[in-house]
Amino acid sequence: MFGSEELERLRLRKELLVLECDARRVLLISEWQRWRSPGFWFDEAGQVARRHPWLTAALGVGAGIAVIRVVRQPRRALRWLGGPVGVISTLQVIRKFFARAS
Repeated sequence: MFGSEELERLRLRKELLVLECDARRVLLISEWQRWRSPGFWFDEAGQVARRHPWLTAALGVGAGIAVIRVVRQPRRALRWLGGPVGVISTLQVIRKFFARAS
């Protein structure tokens, strides 16, 4: 059915595909390790701050105001945080319900 040349070509193609797969796996592992390192995210945040100084200043002011409000009125801040937490827990229950039903 196949000649020896065709079989040899298929064997070489298979080896090439295996080597490509291994190379891509190594690249993905190194990229994953880079993304997991805190230094990567600090560098990214620094680059964003350098590219968008006005946005960084506005976010800093907003964060400062939020911290001041939390320090002055912690109960009010906890009530404010309770809304999103309640919505998230409700969505998780709904997701689990539909996951079991299907």
